[in-house]
Amino acid sequence: MPQRSAHDDACAAKYLLRAFAAQISNSQDGLTADFRRKLHEGLLFGMALLLFWRVKNSRNGVSMQSVLSKHDIERIHWMTLSLLLPEGGVTAKYPDSDSCVEHLDAVRWQLGLYCPRCDARDIAPKSSRKTYRCRKCAYHFSATAQTFAHGANRNLLTYFLAAEDIIKRKATMSSFETIAAHDFKDRHGLAYETARRLLKLLKGELLLEDGGLIGRCICSKEINVPPDIELGGRDHFFWLLEALDA
Repeated sequence: MPQRSAHDDACAAKYLLRAFAAQISNSQDGLTADFRRKLHEGLLFGMALLLFWRVKNSRNGVSMQSVLSKHDIERIHWMTLSLLLPEGGVTAKYPDSDSCVEHLDAVRWQLGLYCPRCDARDIAPKSSRKTYRCRKCAYHFSATAQTFAHGANRNLLTYFLAAEDIIKRKATMSSFETIAAHDFKDRHGLAYETARRLLKLLKGELLLEDGGLIGRCICSKEINVPPDIELGGRDHFFWLLEALDA
């Protein structure tokens, strides 16, 4: 059975509290004032116990991150990437594959151009074929060479849009949900096998630090987490959750 996440528990708790309040409201005529008072006292007592437990763990040095499930910790990553996506979406900033390649070129080589095959830095300028040539090993390459999008210069926008879609959906998914390849295929107009491979490829890339190379390309906005929030902890999780709902 999948491990329950903090988001699952929060949703369940919110539902139960609403149901509890509705039950009391709907049963006002059938309950004595004394019994209603005891019900409310019981609810307040439970909330006080929860607060006491959190304060006690905090004083004992129990990290709030230890309370989070593996899914919650991973979801912090997805929610962060989602908040870093450009205003108006990927197409507002990169309208075609040429602009995607140009940006990927700048992001990948921001620390200097080098050969993906031999790591040499003696590189000839771009040719008319829009490729670089290594003067040491004679390897011709573009910005996508030996990356998640190797050989995909002509349809790099598809990769950017698919990555944006994965980030947005993973940021809002509970631990019981997954992205189905059939749905992914329909959303991006791909053949099933192409969609399945692309989904697996991009999910693996995006799980890297900062979302990997494609994450650094499309997640370029800045967010400011309050300094009193422990990064990777439970408060960080719920801060991101509220930021996405804003």
